[in-house]
Amino acid sequence: MSENTNRRLLAFCLLPALAAFLVYLPALGNGFVNWDDPVYVYENLGIRSFDLVYIFTETVAANWHPLTVLSHTIDYALWGLNPRGHHLTSVIIHSINTALVFILAFMLVEASGLKDRRPCGRMALTVAFVSALLFGLHPLHVESVAWVSERKDVLSGLFYLLSLILYLGYAGGEQKRTVCYAASLFIFVLALMSKPMAVSLPLTLLILDFHPLDRLKAPTIKRALVEKIPFFAFAAMLSLTTLFTQKVAMSRFLLTERVNLAVRSYVFYIYKTLLPVDLLPVYPRPSEPTFLSVEFLGSLVILLAITVFCVLMARRKKLFLSVWLYFVLTLAPVIGIIQVGFQAAADRYMYLPSLGPFMLVGIGAGFFVQRSAAKTPLYVTAVLTIIVSVVLSLLTVSQTGIWKDSFTLWHYEISRTENRTDAYVPAGVVYYNLALAYDSVGDFRKAINYYDITVKKDPKHAKAYMNRGIAYGELGMLGAAIDDLNRAVELDPGNAKAFLNRGAALLTLKRYEAAKEDFSRAVVLDPENAIAYFNLGLAHYELGETKPAVMNMQRARTLGLKEAADFLAARGL
Repeated sequence: MSENTNRRLLAFCLLPALAAFLVYLPALGNGFVNWDDPVYVYENLGIRSFDLVYIFTETVAANWHPLTVLSHTIDYALWGLNPRGHHLTSVIIHSINTALVFILAFMLVEASGLKDRRPCGRMALTVAFVSALLFGLHPLHVESVAWVSERKDVLSGLFYLLSLILYLGYAGGEQKRTVCYAASLFIFVLALMSKPMAVSLPLTLLILDFHPLDRLKAPTIKRALVEKIPFFAFAAMLSLTTLFTQKVAMSRFLLTERVNLAVRSYVFYIYKTLLPVDLLPVYPRPSEPTFLSVEFLGSLVILLAITVFCVLMARRKKLFLSVWLYFVLTLAPVIGIIQVGFQAAADRYMYLPSLGPFMLVGIGAGFFVQRSAAKTPLYVTAVLTIIVSVVLSLLTVSQTGIWKDSFTLWHYEISRTENRTDAYVPAGVVYYNLALAYDSVGDFRKAINYYDITVKKDPKHAKAYMNRGIAYGELGMLGAAIDDLNRAVELDPGNAKAFLNRGAALLTLKRYEAAKEDFSRAVVLDPENAIAYFNLGLAHYELGETKPAVMNMQRARTLGLKEAADFLAARGL
């Protein structure tokens, strides 16, 4: 390509990336939220030093994704716990991904032979530009970009896109093919180490071989299949690791429920892509899913109709079938057949699968522009692109504001779902996390109100009973506190914090023997808890048991609790 052509490509590549960056700038004003962010960032002591053993061996939120943990570690080193910096990193990565979508789409058009005869023609530029702009601005991606804990989405997406681009360079290039193949495989492993959902990439490569590369035929089919073996091997290893770390309970939901939800979810994602309004952090599951419902039957008909259309069209145009296969297969790991979470669907799951529909729209725009040598189609396409971009940008900015903080997030969720009678709203996440938010600012009465709703909707939520008990204790309502903590211990006898807080309430009531038993249990369950040893020492001291009191105080002092040293010094022990 000429220097002018390269400059033109660079300009068109950077425009969608810059647009995405500007639209997501409001995210820098958001804070952390109390949904996974404590585990990943602000309560995660593991990211506060470059401990490679922790980064590469420990799981976080039941996932092994060391590169995601490493990215949070780097952010902490740069920004500490200032959320602005953490959000900035995610926005920058998403903007880079937007540029990579442009490059990928351009290469796919080149490989398919749809491009103009002129280098860098209107067709190729239009497809790449529209696809990248949709990817960068669509509000379905807000959850992946504006939620710090979903760093794994944008980071995995970065490596996923790079791996695809390198594979296209390998399959279509004449020079440095071995280097491109090895780099594609290596970067795929990095994608897996960022988020397990990247396991779909080997299937995506086969789809590319089907169309536009047209390699699944003699004499190239054997090579095309053999070269995917390493990709599938790494994907299989990561899948087994994920199933082990997440301890997926296949029996949690009946197979019929999971199939029902999967069919409905595919159509749900298509609908939200076309009309991205009323997006929720947590989509409720249907209360009583049935194969005779209008939602299921309608979804099934739509899926079958799209599939039949794509198969029939494949004889003349493989494009529709390849896009449909990509959409179906990249969503398959999270569609609900293997149910890991409680949610019916999640916007974040569409970060990579949305590429298929976006590129299809881009190709449609490209064909429209190419239809005539006149400039009218180009102007019409430009105006429509601007209108759609403005609408998507406004929706994205609005959706980004929902993730401002925990109060905004959960009040928004409740305002959209509290009156739902046809679906299961997970109170153990929604109302419980809102209660925790009020708890964190010392508004214990409001916290208790939402803990009440949580245990009413989910009577076996041990942590809700425990935290409500602690909130009662903060208000001096020790009887109610002990009742709740009794229930928490009954539901979760392995919870050291419940024993510790019940012991504290009993200690305040001067029931020293009972308090001693609770603190003893707490130190057994959590041997590194300095406060548990300190309180156990207090209970022993009040019972006149000086020797064990001193021993436990010394243990608390060893664990770094200054109050224990002060206690011993004040009493000459």
